[in-house]
Amino acid sequence: MSFEPVMFLLKGDSQCALGKIGNARQSYSQGWTIAQKVGAKKLSALLRRRRKLRG
Repeated sequence: MSFEPVMFLLKGDSQCALGKIGNARQSYSQGWTIAQKVGAKKLSALLRRRRKLRG
């Protein structure tokens, strides 16, 4: 499994904590795209939920 989606998840969480919601949403989206490509279904679902919750 690729570690990149996890890195985008952490990046999005950090940006959200700093109040950079638009940037966080973009990071979650990038992580979701990669998670979909590598077949990480649970991680993909988590990233999709985070993007919706933070927005």
